[in-house]
Amino acid sequence: MGSRILRGLAALTLAGGCAAYGFLAHKHRLFPYQLGHRIVLRLTELPPGFRKARPDARAAVTAEEINKLANTPYLRGYPSSAAGSGVLVQDRARMQPGWSLFTSGHAPVATLMGSDGRVARTWTTSAAAAFPSLVIPREPEQWDAYFSTAHLYPDGGVLAMFSHIGLVRLDVSSRVVWAYPSYVHHDLDVTAEGTIWVLSKQQRLVPGLGQGEPVIDDFVEEVSPEGRLVRRISVLEALRQSDYAPYLAHVAPGEPDLLHTNSVRILDGSLAARSPVFRRGNLLLSMRHLDLVAVLDPDRGRIVWALSGQWHVQHAARLLPTGRMLLFDNFGTMRQASRILEFDPFTQEVVWSWGGKAGEDLFSETNGQVERLDNGNTLICETNFGRAVEVTREGRIVWEFINPNRAGKKNELIAALYSIQRVPEKLAFLAESAAP
Repeated sequence: MGSRILRGLAALTLAGGCAAYGFLAHKHRLFPYQLGHRIVLRLTELPPGFRKARPDARAAVTAEEINKLANTPYLRGYPSSAAGSGVLVQDRARMQPGWSLFTSGHAPVATLMGSDGRVARTWTTSAAAAFPSLVIPREPEQWDAYFSTAHLYPDGGVLAMFSHIGLVRLDVSSRVVWAYPSYVHHDLDVTAEGTIWVLSKQQRLVPGLGQGEPVIDDFVEEVSPEGRLVRRISVLEALRQSDYAPYLAHVAPGEPDLLHTNSVRILDGSLAARSPVFRRGNLLLSMRHLDLVAVLDPDRGRIVWALSGQWHVQHAARLLPTGRMLLFDNFGTMRQASRILEFDPFTQEVVWSWGGKAGEDLFSETNGQVERLDNGNTLICETNFGRAVEVTREGRIVWEFINPNRAGKKNELIAALYSIQRVPEKLAFLAESAAP
């Protein structure tokens, strides 16, 4: 009898010890937690190409997890189970009239479509045709496989960007007018006179930064209407030589891409009376890795104003005629949810936002664009889901578009929607009968 009791006590002790170790292994990720975790993931693996239509926007994520998501490469397409494609919502009475010009990861094409999704015109060329003297590597990013952004001219021509390759000016029939080779990326803006400002970058050694290793320096390049370089300004040096240089202390140790400047907009001077930093010709920039929006004076080659605040790894900073700013805040919620912020650049008061709340699905790990339309609505480009929405001031979706184009080896991916913009209803180069 005594031996049976002892065996029973030993079994209880062993079971208790196993349970205690199991708890500690789960809590502190001790052996064999990782092995078991991989087995469970394998057994519960979702079918290939499947992705939840939306992540749980309510679930908080750690800063480390956010950084991993935010450093997802810019891909041509992303898996998604989003239902439907093309125009899903079209409220003509409330939406901004006009055509939509968009670029996506499926091909080097700029597409002009009506509010119902009907394609009116496309512009396309290959990087090899536009830059015949360049050796263009196709791996791993395949930058020559799509236009990252485009600008429509009144004459029906288009300025398109092959990221990390150059700019190409096409006429209304997609013939190459000129090509400008440069390591351009992300964004460009064009003045009424045709002058182009575009972001570019270069890897170089910078004394005092990078611990002796090369770092990536962003530049803004002024390009003439004929496609010739006018001047090139280092954004890094413009920041280092300004009163805002201490922001560089926020660069993550070992990070070579110090700034990751991702948007540029030419200021029109309409707000210069409020502050001289907003004078005509200055440039509004977004520096993703510093969570910074800034104004660069190209004549002085210096940052003259900068602000970080309630956003994280943002894109598409825009200065509105009201004196407020608009941007695409990718991770400021500290959840798997993005949002659009409109705020006063002097008080940082947020006066309007959309996304990150119930009924306001919005999430893009990378990229993302936003534009305030003439009627007060906001056009939002949700890059990674290949989706665009137009929302009213009250937050109502009055137009919704899912990219019908596909990417991937088997066309299993929704092509990333890299840019979309609303252009006027009346376009002289289209037939008079054409209407958006």
